[in-house]
Amino acid sequence: MSHSNTSAASWAEWFDRSAKHYKDPMMKMAYYLDGQTGTPVSLEVMQATYRDIWNKLMTQPQHTVLDVGCGVGLFIKEYAARAKNIIGTDTSLQMIKAAQKNNPRNDFFVCAADQLPFNDRQFDRLLCYGVFHYLPDEKTVKHTVAEFVRVVKPDGLIVIGDVLAETSPFSGPSAPKKVTRWWPAQLNHRLTKFKLPPNFFLDYCREKNYPCEILEQHIPGRILPDSRYDVRIRVKK
Repeated sequence: MSHSNTSAASWAEWFDRSAKHYKDPMMKMAYYLDGQTGTPVSLEVMQATYRDIWNKLMTQPQHTVLDVGCGVGLFIKEYAARAKNIIGTDTSLQMIKAAQKNNPRNDFFVCAADQLPFNDRQFDRLLCYGVFHYLPDEKTVKHTVAEFVRVVKPDGLIVIGDVLAETSPFSGPSAPKKVTRWWPAQLNHRLTKFKLPPNFFLDYCREKNYPCEILEQHIPGRILPDSRYDVRIRVKK
């Protein structure tokens, strides 16, 4: 059956199609200029995004890092020389194939964010950026956070980035924007993005005794139709 006649049934399938359709790596990962046009974000915005994430991860050269939802491996390519080792995972096989091509010296795995094929306490740092709005519900979110804590070493850090919210803890409600369809027919879908208030993470982490911070994004030039924030969790010794 032609993809042009059917909507993607899951986000993993949607990203498989996106990875096949686009040549530009940022378009493969849905890093559009403003969510309204078929234009990738600028190099300046991507560099600002890299800096913002790296500052929050506080990674040292001796650290091992796991990038969950790595897409085509743009972050890994940027950070590879700054850490001892970086491993990537994604639910999309096509994304992982592209990531491996972009980063032939790194290891990649196809898996769900809440089913990581790694040992307990294996990584010093874990990054999961732009993924949580593709999870289906709060139960999965909690299971995913618990899985992240499992694979990170004591005193390690987890950064969950680009979480969508109805209202930003820093700048208030998002201004509603009309989205004009510009994407190809094979990327049509009826899927929804999941939004979480910052208090969800604060309450859950308080219950589990995980030190947690809600962080503002510092990405000059980035234009988005939704309120977004980052979460940093420290795994206790």
